[in-house]
Amino acid sequence: MMIKVMYRSCDGYYQDAMFDNIKEAQGHAQYWLGKHPDLSGMYAVSNDGIATIQVEGTTLDNLFPPPEDERSVDQFDPDGIHEGETP
Repeated sequence: MMIKVMYRSCDGYYQDAMFDNIKEAQGHAQYWLGKHPDLSGMYAVSNDGIATIQVEGTTLDNLFPPPEDERSVDQFDPDGIHEGETP
């Protein structure tokens, strides 16, 4: 499946690019917006607010995954015991 990444900036510049794998699409999207833009519905927005990316063929979460060391609240165990471990 092809992935389409659509970049738009406030000065009118735009670029649509097609990729056949997620790693290439991630690299392209992160080149333009950085690794951790604001994700807002159908758009990823650059931290300075001047550019956006939309995507077809995958999700914004796949283009901009959280750092591996960040765990969601439901993965957090305040006692430090993780599933499958014994105290």
